[in-house]
Amino acid sequence: MSTYTIETSTDSKKYLRMTFDAESKILETNWVIPQQLQAELFKKLMSIYFEAVRQHSPKKIFANLTYSFHIITLDVQEWIDENLSPIYEEIKLEKLAVCVSSDLFAQVSVEQTISESIYSVYQTKYFKEEKAAKAWLLES
Repeated sequence: MSTYTIETSTDSKKYLRMTFDAESKILETNWVIPQQLQAELFKKLMSIYFEAVRQHSPKKIFANLTYSFHIITLDVQEWIDENLSPIYEEIKLEKLAVCVSSDLFAQVSVEQTISESIYSVYQTKYFKEEKAAKAWLLES
């Protein structure tokens, strides 16, 4: 089997679960954040994500934010861009599929974070349905 779960700490498991498919080189992240988190906790979760991306070098990423209601503040958006964009460039990320939250403010904050990236050489597409997002990732 080429798909496996990326282990994280017990604390972070309730907010973030990740799997990696070595064959398709797809990293799947499922974010379940029912309310606003403290900035430091959110940064800790993002750091775990950064490490998984760096370690597995996926070519495609599926970010399921359907159940994430956390609004990313502007200063944290900048911090994410400063830390994540170089990693995406280093691994030569090709596609990022994002299933958006039903919360408009959370959705906009995610879109701002991604669109602010100075390294956006990869394709990004937003979806309401997981099935459509995964199908798009599997296209050449």
